[in-house]
Amino acid sequence: MSLQEEVEDFFNLANMQNAETGELILDQNFSEIKSMEDWESAMIEKINWIRENKAMVLLNLAKLRKEWPKSCDALEQILA
Repeated sequence: MSLQEEVEDFFNLANMQNAETGELILDQNFSEIKSMEDWESAMIEKINWIRENKAMVLLNLAKLRKEWPKSCDALEQILA
């Protein structure tokens, strides 16, 4: 998976949690995630990967900003 695909995967994973209710919205693209615990583990794994690749992730956010503006802003805050 390319760096851009990894970051998009993180954005899609993050979107599985309803922003208003906090409930998990199951997604067929993440069939391995069946519970909030599964989702939290996957998020921790992705965030760790993003932090390990921080410099390259930040360099590539411009390519993703048009499609994912709010997610890119949030990711910049996580990495600040």
